[in-house]
Amino acid sequence: FVAAISLWLSSSSASSSASSNGALIGLLRGWWGMVVRAAPVAVSSLSAPLALLLTLRANQSMSRLLEARLVWGRVMLHSQTLASMSKCYLWPISPAATLLLARHLA
Repeated sequence: FVAAISLWLSSSSASSSASSNGALIGLLRGWWGMVVRAAPVAVSSLSAPLALLLTLRANQSMSRLLEARLVWGRVMLHSQTLASMSKCYLWPISPAATLLLARHLA
């Protein structure tokens, strides 16, 4: 990161002076060093709550998926039952109505 910034600053326009570029690079190196040293502490203190949050969200999404699959299964069962009943009871009376119902069910 610091190398990319220093390369960008060295290739920047000639209007900026070399001393200000050097000061900025030094400031970035000092800032980046503090971030790198503080990173393990931040990761270790945030990892447990983050893992708990992700686990709860995954459990919630899996329960929603299961509920949706159950509802879809009931819809399919009821539509098959309706198609079977229409074949048995409606077809002898009105074949056109049975075909119309079958098209709507499909």
